Amino acid sequence: MPGRQLKTKGESADSEEKNLLNRKILLSDGPVSITREHVFSPEIIRFLDETTWGTSETLYEHQNTEQRLRHLKDPVLAVLRHGDGLLAMVIIERRRVRVGNQVLKGYFFRSLASKVRFRERRLVGKYARKLMSLIVDDEQEEAVFYASVEGKNYRSFNFLHKMGYSQQGTIATLGYSRWWPKGDSRLTRVERKDYAGLLEKLDEQHKGHTLVHFDYIMQNNDYFVLKENGEIVAGCQVHVAKWVVKNIPNRFGGLLLKVIPFIPFVRSVFNPKDFQFLTFEGLYVLPGREVELVRLFESLLHKFNLKASLVWLDITDPLYPKLKNIGLHGVMKNFVDNASVRIMAISRKMSKPTRKHIAENPIYLSTIDFI
Repeated sequence: MPGRQLKTKGESADSEEKNLLNRKILLSDGPVSITREHVFSPEIIRFLDETTWGTSETLYEHQNTEQRLRHLKDPVLAVLRHGDGLLAMVIIERRRVRVGNQVLKGYFFRSLASKVRFRERRLVGKYARKLMSLIVDDEQEEAVFYASVEGKNYRSFNFLHKMGYSQQGTIATLGYSRWWPKGDSRLTRVERKDYAGLLEKLDEQHKGHTLVHFDYIMQNNDYFVLKENGEIVAGCQVHVAKWVVKNIPNRFGGLLLKVIPFIPFVRSVFNPKDFQFLTFEGLYVLPGREVELVRLFESLLHKFNLKASLVWLDITDPLYPKLKNIGLHGVMKNFVDNASVRIMAISRKMSKPTRKHIAENPIYLSTIDFI
């Protein structure tokens, strides 16, 4: 679904001035204001660049922020300020999602970030709840408002839970890595002229899923397949990501992060100061040929000259236990084995059939939502 992209500082020398003109005040209470904005200004970019995500067990920073934001399809910003100071913000990505036989408005909350001193936490909590409520209340049609929360981020989970959000699914993380990834002669990049046929295959593959959208399929023309005799055996969309990892979920996580940079083989796969990796979504595979997905992942590591990759799947997705049982994960398994994500949604804008379908079926999420 093509959408309107927010501008970034690279597209406009006077983006700060334009942002002032485009702001809409949603709430004003003395020195506190909540505004809706449509430009990723230098102030916003800096704020996100300097934000550390995750929990005390898993901490990381996203890199290449401006480049990533440029590729979002239809985002809008909601920003909380105290005077001239930026306290918190959230990016809401608007999309159309398939739930059963209907297509609904979807609002995915991503990059909910705040930087406050301890004494400001209550203030931010109070107005952040108002901000989230204003966004939901403004929608007059049936819609799905949802967000992702790291499995052990109890603070964010409790924040959303108090606002009426409930857990709809659990997303597991699968890691794949190779010291020396091998190429595959069957690897082919899907051409634009074959896009419609690809979408038909993906629709069929995900007919039992919910919250389905393929907004980021074919981004940068990076959907790849393995073909045999002209038939697609396995396929996936590739996204390149880069993080700085500050902590990992391991008893000796802090020590490992200090030691890893001095272990050449491990560092080549997982360098916490410069963790470059691939992510895969829109998975397609012929029944009984699931091992070909693992071969596809390895061939893509070879093509992109990287050694690590991550996949996120709902634990109720039929493909998840098959990939888990196939194994062949490599050393990355040790770094992501216990990492999970909760999908939270609020029910008051959804009909009973919609709530039932989301609760009973595996959730589709783009890996763009996590990187």
